[in-house]
Parts: sequence; C-alpha cells; structure tokens
Amino acid sequence: MPEKKSLATVKILCILAIYAFSFHWSKENTMNWCRRLIFFLNLIALSGGIFSLQGQPIIQQESPVIQVGAGFYDVRRASVTSEFQIEIFFPSKLSFIRPLASAMATGKRDLFVSIGAGIPIKLSSALVFLPSLCGGIYHHGNGTELGYAMEFRSDIEITYELTQRSSVGVGIYHFSNGSLSKTNPGLESLLLSYTYLP
Repeated sequence: MPEKKSLATVKILCILAIYAFSFHWSKENTMNWCRRLIFFLNLIALSGGIFSLQGQPIIQQESPVIQVGAGFYDVRRASVTSEFQIEIFFPSKLSFIRPLASAMATGKRDLFVSIGAGIPIKLSSALVFLPSLCGGIYHHGNGTELGYAMEFRSDIEITYELTQRSSVGVGIYHFSNGSLSKTNPGLESLLLSYTYLP
C-alpha cells in the first residue's frame, strides 16, 4: 500500500511539473493560437498517457455527471471576485476522454460558456486527477477585460470521492484567448467543486 501511494505521488508531481512548464512557456512564447491549442491538447493526452502506462485505470463513464463549483476569479489581481460554475460531463465512446459543457458567471457579471473535454485519471481508490481544456464564448462584464469574444480555459482538478455517486474537489483554471487579440492578459481562478451522478 505505501508503494502505491508513493507511485501516485510521483505521478501527480510529474504532471504538475509539466503543466507548470507549459503555462510559463505558452505565456512567453509568441507562437500562434493554433499551435498553442495543439500544444495544450497534447499535454492533456500526455497526462493520460503517463498514468495509463503506469497501470492506473482511467475512469469510464456511462451517464452524464453534473458538477457545480464556487470560488475566486482573477486571483492574481486586486480585481479578484467570486465565481460560480456548472459543468456537465458526458459519456464517450472513447473511454479516456470525457466531453463536457460548462457555464460560468462572476460577481462582476463576466460570463463564459464553453465546450471541451477532460481526461479523468484514478490516482487511488478515492482520488481522481482531471486535466481538461475548453473553448467558448466570453462576455465581458465589469471584471478584467480578456480581449476577445472567444476564450480558452485549461485547468487541472483533483477530486475526492465521497461515495460512488458524489465527490468534492479543488481546481485551478487559466483563461486566455490564445493571442487571437493583441489584448490577452489571461487570468486564473480557484474553485471548490461538488460532483454528483444523478
């Protein structure tokens, strides 16, 4: 049992290191948005690959799952505000991919509606690691101006299963328009979530 826990710890540290590097590199690099999108997609695929090659099962899903979340939006700036989010994860014929639809609103009336996909990965009997990527339509309210009507959201989340039908988690989200506009400040949010299988 201690060996399994140590292996899970090493795996998640590797993934976090990859994402930290990718976040810094994508901000400093001037590659176009299409290449950046492919880069993040490959990172998500690599995340799943690292765990599956080590023998940890990837979670399979047979029905939609609902997740609600609340937390802080734009945490790196003085303009930090509240954020509320609802997501629906759909079953897929590809067992390692979980399609999702998401809607988000902030305390400053910023809105973001998106679709995307994630890869749920079992770290232990109760812990699940979920990297995902979404793209969608953004409406600027009174918060930080993100610079374009289309935005991308990449995130990493860790959840703890309370029962077979529910879990709680914490996630870090990064918003960016991928340089579709000259104005691309990007921002991060931190959310607590509750996931439920109806």
